Amino acid sequence: FFAATAFSEKIFTGLDPDLENLEKAQKQGIYEHITVGEGKCLPFRNNFFHTIIANSVLEHIQEIESTIKEINRTLVPGGHLIFTVPSHYFTHLLFFSTVLRTLGCHQLAQNYGNWFNHHSRHFHTDSPEVWQARLNRYGFIIESWHYYLSPAAHRAFDLAHYFSLPRLISKKITNKLVLFPHLYTNHIWESWLRPYYESYSSDKGPYIFFKAKKQ
Repeated sequence: FFAATAFSEKIFTGLDPDLENLEKAQKQGIYEHITVGEGKCLPFRNNFFHTIIANSVLEHIQEIESTIKEINRTLVPGGHLIFTVPSHYFTHLLFFSTVLRTLGCHQLAQNYGNWFNHHSRHFHTDSPEVWQARLNRYGFIIESWHYYLSPAAHRAFDLAHYFSLPRLISKKITNKLVLFPHLYTNHIWESWLRPYYESYSSDKGPYIFFKAKKQ
């Protein structure tokens, strides 16, 4: 979905360890090739890619050190790794964490954040400094980075998980998130969410965008 939305042309190859995801990607025709594999052992030769993109992926990989090393191996010298990850502010800025903390329930706020990370299978919600040190160890320099998604948008993101339960049920039954794309209620959701979508981040954003270069 991300690839189809972000790029007007086909991407050379998409990688995933899950065959079902690969089959869906193949049917959509987004990639020239699809490849089954894991980040810690990429099935490509040295100095193969000019650019590798990981959109909200690296936080889900436990073996992050070996994955960064493998990404470096498969990139040409001067090649780019472009990726997004949740920041160290991720759990702090969630809607229910914010509400509980405002009510003085700091432990419950922390517990909710920990549960959300566990449910989302987040192994790494780190600061820019942690990512910089990690990337530097394996031959990368960070050319640029910035936070994105405002705190208000992140709170809406948290709430939207619960409001979208009917669509999750629809996805399970029909394999479609939106059964009726022209329904009036879709315009209500869009009018609620678009201001957050178009808002700028702050100096404490819940997500980080990185552009790193292989030395």
